[in-house]
Amino acid sequence: MPTGQTIEARRLHASQVVIDAHSDILMDVADGRCRLGERFQPSGRTSHCVRGQVDLPRLLEGGVDAQVLAIFVGEEHRNAPLRRALAMIDACYREEKANRDRMVVATSAGDVVRAKREGKVAMLLALEGAEPLGTDLAVLRLMHKLGVRIVGLTWNWRNMAADGWDASSCPGGLTPSGLAVVEEMGRLGMILDIAHLARPGFWQALEATRYPIIGSHCITEGQYHSLDADQLRAVAANGGVICAMGVFKDDLSAVVEQIEHIARVAGIDHVGFGADYYGLDAAPKGLEDVTKYPALTEALLATGFDSRDAAKIMGGNLLRVFGDVLRGPGL
Repeated sequence: MPTGQTIEARRLHASQVVIDAHSDILMDVADGRCRLGERFQPSGRTSHCVRGQVDLPRLLEGGVDAQVLAIFVGEEHRNAPLRRALAMIDACYREEKANRDRMVVATSAGDVVRAKREGKVAMLLALEGAEPLGTDLAVLRLMHKLGVRIVGLTWNWRNMAADGWDASSCPGGLTPSGLAVVEEMGRLGMILDIAHLARPGFWQALEATRYPIIGSHCITEGQYHSLDADQLRAVAANGGVICAMGVFKDDLSAVVEQIEHIARVAGIDHVGFGADYYGLDAAPKGLEDVTKYPALTEALLATGFDSRDAAKIMGGNLLRVFGDVLRGPGL
C-alpha cells in the first residue's frame, strides 16, 4: 500500500512539468530500429545502447511532459552530416504525424505547457554537434525554421565550431565560426548547450552569449561531461541550468547525490535532469527507464527537497530557460 509520502510524490509528479533534457533515441528511429509511438521490447544489451528506455508509451507512463531529442551525427555519417541531421528531423515529424493525439514537436515554453494540458508529450529538437551546419549560418537559420531550438556546438571531438571534451590533451576554444554560431543563435532565440564542450570553449561560450545556457546531460566528477564548481557557479550567474546525468550513476541514490551537489554549488534554480537514455549501455538501478521518473521525484522529497524545489529540478528550471530564450517557429 502506498505511503503518504509516495502519494504526495505522485501528486506532485503529476502536477509539475517534467522535462528530460537529453535522449538519443532519434538515431534508432531514423534507422528504422524502433518507433517513438510503440513500446519497444528490449532483447538485452547491445554494443550501441540499451533500447527500450524511451518511447511515447513509456514517457506517458512516467509522467514526462517534454523530452529533448538529440540530433547526433555519428562517425558513420560524417561524410554527409547535414543529410543525416535532416533524416533525423524528418523521422521526428513523421512520428508526430502518426501520433498527433500523444505528441507534438515543441518550439517554445508555451508549447510544453499546452502539451501537458492536452495530455501529450512535447518533443524538442536539439543539435548535438555543429557538423551539419558547416560554416554557413544559413543552415542554422533553416534548422531554426525546421524546429531545432537547442544547439550543442560539439560532441567529443573537434569540429569547425569548437573542441569537444576529448578532442585533444590541450583543447582549444571556439573558432570564429563557432563564435558566429553563438551570436546567431542569440538573434534567433536558440538555447546553447555546453554538455560536451571542452573547458576553454565553455568559458568563451559563456562570455559570448547574452542568454541563459544549459548543460543537457552533465556530471560533476571525473572527466567525461564533467563540470567543476567554478563552472557550476558560472552557469548559475548566467541564469542557466545544469542537468544531472543518469547513465553514469549506479543507482537512484547516486543520481540524487549529484543533483544535491549541483543544487548546493549552483543553487536550486540552476539544476535539472537529462538522463542520456539510448546513448549508452548503462542505467541506474531504480531509474532504468523513463517510467521510473516518479521514483526520482519521490527520492528528492525523501532527501529533503520541498515540493517547490523538487518541481524546479524535475522541469521547472528548464521551462524557465525555455521561456527566457525560445521564440516562435520562424522570423
